[in-house]
Amino acid sequence: MSGAQQPLLVIDHLAVEFRGRDGTTRAVDDVSLTLHAGEILALVGESGSGKSVTSLAALRLIPDPPGKIVSGTIELDGIDLASLDDRALRRVRGKDLAMIFQDPMSSLNPVLTIGQQIGEAIRLHEGGSDQAVRARIIEVLELVRIPQADMRIDQYPHQLSGGMRQRVMIAMALSCGPRVLIADEPTTALDVTIQAQILALLRDLRERLGMAILLITHDLGVVAENADRVIVLYGGRKVEEGPVDELIRHPRHPYTRGLLGSMPHLDSALSEDAHARLVEIPGAVPHNAGSLPGCGFAARCALADDHCRTNRPPLTKVGADRLSACWKHDQLAEGSA
Repeated sequence: MSGAQQPLLVIDHLAVEFRGRDGTTRAVDDVSLTLHAGEILALVGESGSGKSVTSLAALRLIPDPPGKIVSGTIELDGIDLASLDDRALRRVRGKDLAMIFQDPMSSLNPVLTIGQQIGEAIRLHEGGSDQAVRARIIEVLELVRIPQADMRIDQYPHQLSGGMRQRVMIAMALSCGPRVLIADEPTTALDVTIQAQILALLRDLRERLGMAILLITHDLGVVAENADRVIVLYGGRKVEEGPVDELIRHPRHPYTRGLLGSMPHLDSALSEDAHARLVEIPGAVPHNAGSLPGCGFAARCALADDHCRTNRPPLTKVGADRLSACWKHDQLAEGSA
């Protein structure tokens, strides 16, 4: 990937808030990212870290009310999505920017065949005769390695296994040839063997089609095997970013180190600590962490001191392609993690 290549997706200083009976919660706080053609960028963090909200904001699917994008820009291939009206957005969603949602059973309509559901997007964005649309549906089903596609096209979601339904979701997302694919926990609730098949399929499609993938996950094992770069989110804020191998071998934020320590399995080629005893991160993500005066992770961090608790650490460059928002990042440098 050329350093001079223009990114396909640029999110700059994004902030998203949700209003409720207990006040306003900032779910995403000043998050920026870039995604290039042919790249897999992972967003990692616990539940409530802002991963899925960031991805929904990219598609401008934040429900308003109660949610609202309060600042920041989202550009797809130089086009500001915030400036588009609903009609223009519908032309972009599915065609240039598509998403695989977490649970295929809640995303697929149980009373429509999979062919009807995939064909809806094709008719909307590309048109064509019924015969041409059906041929395209079969083509994308075969692309995601669904056997007997000409028969499966007329089946209903309940007639397919969990892995097959996930492949249908991927086929729906790919049906109009998007340049950017957002995969939100694409292997949740699947067994390990099917997970591996789905992730291998996404890697293969990235290579064959050249599309960019934004991979949303809580699993650093998945990240280690599939991503090129990774952004770690905590409490709605970016706390670390870097190439996946460097970040996993030498984390420069205590939260990243905690996530790695809590993983039961990572590739044997990582660090000597990868197979050490699992270490639990104490506590939980604080509510509205962005409103805290200091580091949002301080209450759970063994390295935190009074300075950490009262002063928010800036996102600092700690290497050629590394960023960390931690006052103690030097203590986590190579050899000390």
